[in-house]
Amino acid sequence: MYAVITQVRLKPGRIDDVREIFRRKNPLLVADEEDWLGVIFTANRKDDTVTMVAKWKNPDSYRKYAATEEYKTAMEEFARFFRESPRVEVNEILVDM
Repeated sequence: MYAVITQVRLKPGRIDDVREIFRRKNPLLVADEEDWLGVIFTANRKDDTVTMVAKWKNPDSYRKYAATEEYKTAMEEFARFFRESPRVEVNEILVDM
């Protein structure tokens, strides 16, 4: 199992906007992804940073998903709220309690 950790610093005061777009779009984007296991969406309001930790069975499935036009289009909608480019890491999950 793998964690795809995406962190991005947003323009001030935009966390709730990004959260609502994420709530609306993400279920549709991952609906057909067999290796998708779930996500946690977190925020640090002091520095306007959001972090998503998505769980995938297979990292290659995530990479294939991230290369789709649907994903790229969704990221374009989010990008208007970004102060910086997102940082994405794919890590193996060693313990999940």
